[in-house]
Amino acid sequence: MGEFSQRKGVRIALAAFRWCRIAVWFVLLLGVVGFSYIYLVGLPDFLKPSLLQKIRQRGFDARFTNARLGWGPSIVIDNAGFDPTNRTSGPRLSAGLTEVRLNWNDLLHGRIRGDSVEVFNGQVKIPVPESYGKVLSLDGVHLTMRLFSNDVAQLSDFEAMFRGIRIRLDGEVTNVASIASWKLPLRWRAPA
Repeated sequence: MGEFSQRKGVRIALAAFRWCRIAVWFVLLLGVVGFSYIYLVGLPDFLKPSLLQKIRQRGFDARFTNARLGWGPSIVIDNAGFDPTNRTSGPRLSAGLTEVRLNWNDLLHGRIRGDSVEVFNGQVKIPVPESYGKVLSLDGVHLTMRLFSNDVAQLSDFEAMFRGIRIRLDGEVTNVASIASWKLPLRWRAPA
Protein backbone atom coordinates (compact mmCIF):
# COMPACT_ATOMS: atom_id res chain seq x y z
CA MET A 1 0.00 0.00 0.00
CA GLY A 2 2.85 2.35 0.75
CA GLU A 3 4.26 1.88 -2.75
CA PHE A 4 0.99 2.90 -4.38
CA SER A 5 0.75 6.26 -2.55
CA GLN A 6 4.39 7.03 -3.37
CA ARG A 7 3.83 6.95 -7.12
CA LYS A 8 4.20 10.32 -8.81
CA GLY A 9 0.77 10.24 -10.53
CA VAL A 10 -1.01 9.35 -7.31
CA ARG A 11 0.75 12.15 -5.39
CA ILE A 12 -0.24 14.67 -8.08
CA ALA A 13 -3.85 13.44 -8.01
CA LEU A 14 -3.99 13.69 -4.18
CA ALA A 15 -2.48 17.19 -4.25
CA ALA A 16 -4.99 18.27 -6.95
CA PHE A 17 -7.85 16.80 -4.90
CA ARG A 18 -6.62 18.65 -1.78
CA TRP A 19 -6.42 21.99 -3.66
CA CYS A 20 -9.86 21.47 -5.21
CA ARG A 21 -11.29 20.78 -1.76
CA ILE A 22 -9.66 23.97 -0.40
CA ALA A 23 -10.99 25.97 -3.38
CA VAL A 24 -14.55 24.68 -2.80
CA TRP A 25 -14.38 25.62 0.90
CA PHE A 26 -13.04 29.06 -0.04
CA VAL A 27 -15.87 29.66 -2.52
CA LEU A 28 -18.43 28.56 0.10
CA LEU A 29 -16.84 30.93 2.64
CA LEU A 30 -17.02 33.82 0.15
CA GLY A 31 -20.68 33.00 -0.52
CA VAL A 32 -21.55 32.97 3.18
CA VAL A 33 -19.66 36.23 3.79
CA GLY A 34 -21.33 37.89 0.77
CA PHE A 35 -24.81 36.74 1.82
CA SER A 36 -24.18 37.84 5.42
CA TYR A 37 -23.05 41.28 4.25
CA ILE A 38 -26.15 41.79 2.09
CA TYR A 39 -28.41 40.44 4.85
CA LEU A 40 -26.92 42.48 7.71
CA VAL A 41 -25.60 45.65 6.03
CA GLY A 42 -27.71 45.97 2.88
CA LEU A 43 -27.45 46.00 -0.86
CA PRO A 44 -24.25 47.51 -2.22
CA ASP A 45 -24.61 50.87 -3.96
CA PHE A 46 -24.00 49.41 -7.43
CA LEU A 47 -27.14 47.19 -7.13
CA LYS A 48 -29.53 49.95 -5.97
CA PRO A 49 -29.88 51.75 -9.35
CA SER A 50 -31.08 48.57 -11.08
CA LEU A 51 -33.66 47.99 -8.33
CA LEU A 52 -34.87 51.60 -8.62
CA GLN A 53 -35.05 51.28 -12.41
CA LYS A 54 -37.26 48.16 -12.13
CA ILE A 55 -39.63 50.09 -9.86
CA ARG A 56 -39.60 53.10 -12.21
CA GLN A 57 -40.56 50.82 -15.13
CA ARG A 58 -43.68 49.95 -13.11
CA GLY A 59 -44.59 53.66 -12.99
CA PHE A 60 -43.33 54.65 -9.54
CA ASP A 61 -40.38 56.63 -8.24
CA ALA A 62 -38.94 55.06 -5.11
CA ARG A 63 -36.55 56.18 -2.44
CA PHE A 64 -35.31 54.34 0.61
CA THR A 65 -32.61 54.46 3.25
CA ASN A 66 -31.60 50.80 3.14
CA ALA A 67 -32.47 47.63 1.26
CA ARG A 68 -31.26 44.23 2.40
CA LEU A 69 -31.96 40.58 1.82
CA GLY A 70 -34.54 38.84 3.93
CA TRP A 71 -35.33 35.18 4.38
CA GLY A 72 -37.34 33.21 1.95
CA PRO A 73 -36.15 34.98 -0.60
CA SER A 74 -37.18 38.57 -0.12
CA ILE A 75 -35.89 42.14 -0.09
CA VAL A 76 -36.53 44.19 3.04
CA ILE A 77 -36.65 47.95 2.42
CA ASP A 78 -36.38 50.43 5.30
CA ASN A 79 -38.01 53.90 5.23
CA ALA A 80 -39.39 53.62 1.71
CA GLY A 81 -41.37 56.19 -0.23
CA PHE A 82 -43.24 55.61 -3.50
CA ASP A 83 -44.60 58.35 -5.79
CA PRO A 84 -46.12 58.17 -9.28
CA THR A 85 -43.49 58.77 -11.96
CA ASN A 86 -43.49 62.15 -13.76
CA ARG A 87 -46.40 63.57 -11.78
CA THR A 88 -46.45 66.31 -9.19
CA SER A 89 -49.71 65.16 -7.64
CA GLY A 90 -51.07 61.74 -6.95
CA PRO A 91 -51.20 59.23 -4.14
CA ARG A 92 -47.97 58.86 -2.19
CA LEU A 93 -47.06 55.87 -0.06
CA SER A 94 -44.38 55.90 2.59
CA ALA A 95 -43.55 52.94 4.80
CA GLY A 96 -41.34 52.27 7.77
CA LEU A 97 -40.71 48.74 6.52
CA THR A 98 -41.56 47.08 3.21
CA GLU A 99 -40.89 43.45 2.38
CA VAL A 100 -40.97 42.29 -1.24
CA ARG A 101 -41.11 38.50 -1.60
CA LEU A 102 -39.35 37.31 -4.74
CA ASN A 103 -40.29 34.57 -7.19
CA TRP A 104 -37.97 31.54 -6.87
CA ASN A 105 -38.31 30.47 -10.50
CA ASP A 106 -37.37 33.91 -11.85
CA LEU A 107 -34.41 34.13 -9.46
CA LEU A 108 -33.08 30.83 -10.79
CA HIS A 109 -33.19 32.36 -14.30
CA GLY A 110 -31.42 35.57 -13.19
CA ARG A 111 -34.51 37.80 -13.14
CA ILE A 112 -36.08 39.69 -10.25
CA ARG A 113 -39.87 39.63 -9.95
CA GLY A 114 -41.90 40.18 -6.82
CA ASP A 115 -44.66 37.77 -5.82
CA SER A 116 -46.00 39.83 -2.95
CA VAL A 117 -45.47 43.06 -1.06
CA GLU A 118 -46.05 43.63 2.64
CA VAL A 119 -46.03 47.15 4.10
CA PHE A 120 -45.68 47.89 7.82
CA ASN A 121 -46.17 51.24 9.56
CA GLY A 122 -47.06 53.04 6.34
CA GLN A 123 -48.80 56.25 5.40
CA VAL A 124 -50.82 57.06 2.27
CA LYS A 125 -51.35 60.69 1.30
CA ILE A 126 -53.88 61.51 -1.42
CA PRO A 127 -54.16 65.13 -2.59
CA VAL A 128 -57.68 66.56 -2.65
CA PRO A 129 -59.13 69.96 -3.68
CA GLU A 130 -58.37 72.78 -1.25
CA SER A 131 -62.04 73.17 -0.31
CA TYR A 132 -61.80 69.78 1.44
CA GLY A 133 -58.31 70.29 2.83
CA LYS A 134 -54.89 69.84 1.33
CA VAL A 135 -54.43 66.10 1.69
CA LEU A 136 -56.30 62.98 2.71
CA SER A 137 -54.00 60.98 4.97
CA LEU A 138 -54.25 57.34 6.02
CA ASP A 139 -51.90 56.50 8.89
CA GLY A 140 -50.72 53.23 10.41
CA VAL A 141 -51.10 51.44 7.09
CA HIS A 142 -50.42 47.72 7.05
CA LEU A 143 -51.14 45.76 3.90
CA THR A 144 -50.33 42.53 2.17
CA MET A 145 -50.62 42.44 -1.62
CA ARG A 146 -49.99 39.42 -3.83
CA LEU A 147 -48.95 40.20 -7.40
CA PHE A 148 -50.01 37.92 -10.25
CA SER A 149 -48.55 37.70 -13.75
CA ASN A 150 -51.86 38.68 -15.43
CA ASP A 151 -51.65 42.30 -14.10
CA VAL A 152 -53.86 41.50 -11.11
CA ALA A 153 -53.09 42.22 -7.46
CA GLN A 154 -54.91 40.67 -4.52
CA LEU A 155 -55.10 42.95 -1.50
CA SER A 156 -55.52 41.29 1.89
CA ASP A 157 -55.17 42.46 5.45
CA PHE A 158 -55.24 46.16 4.55
CA GLU A 159 -55.56 48.18 7.75
CA ALA A 160 -55.30 51.94 8.18
CA MET A 161 -56.45 54.73 10.46
CA PHE A 162 -58.25 57.81 9.16
CA ARG A 163 -59.02 60.45 11.81
CA GLY A 164 -59.51 57.81 14.49
CA ILE A 165 -61.51 55.46 12.28
CA ARG A 166 -60.05 52.03 11.58
CA ILE A 167 -60.38 50.92 7.96
CA ARG A 168 -60.02 47.28 6.90
CA LEU A 169 -60.13 46.16 3.27
CA ASP A 170 -59.72 42.98 1.25
CA GLY A 171 -60.10 42.83 -2.50
CA GLU A 172 -58.62 42.47 -5.93
CA VAL A 173 -57.27 45.11 -8.29
CA THR A 174 -57.16 44.46 -12.03
CA ASN A 175 -54.95 46.36 -14.46
CA VAL A 176 -52.40 47.19 -11.75
CA ALA A 177 -50.03 48.84 -14.23
CA SER A 178 -52.48 51.71 -14.67
CA ILE A 179 -52.38 52.75 -10.99
CA ALA A 180 -49.52 55.16 -11.64
CA SER A 181 -51.63 57.06 -14.18
CA TRP A 182 -54.84 57.30 -12.13
CA LYS A 183 -56.24 60.81 -12.08
CA LEU A 184 -58.36 62.03 -9.24
CA PRO A 185 -61.61 63.78 -10.19
CA LEU A 186 -61.09 67.49 -10.73
CA ARG A 187 -64.61 68.38 -9.62
CA TRP A 188 -65.99 67.20 -6.37
CA ARG A 189 -69.61 67.60 -5.43
CA ALA A 190 -70.33 69.21 -2.13
CA PRO A 191 -72.18 66.91 0.25
CA ALA A 192 -75.93 67.52 0.24
